[in-house]
Amino acid sequence: MHMCTQITVVSIDEFSDTAGFMDRTDPYVSLTLGDETYKTTVKDNAGGKNVVFDEKLSFNKQLIENILQVFLSI
Repeated sequence: MHMCTQITVVSIDEFSDTAGFMDRTDPYVSLTLGDETYKTTVKDNAGGKNVVFDEKLSFNKQLIENILQVFLSI
């Protein structure tokens, strides 16, 4: 039986909204599980507050003991 892990990235909020002079950040979320890394689409010039992704990322791995650790760097 092949198992996969699906993670829904809903949104991010309250992060830096500027990337430089007259430029807003282009946020995305990148998740790694084992040797697999997937990322959401990039939201052009959407930095700041309440950036909605509502995207599912599917990994070809099964969680061990139903635990997933997610680290966020901004």
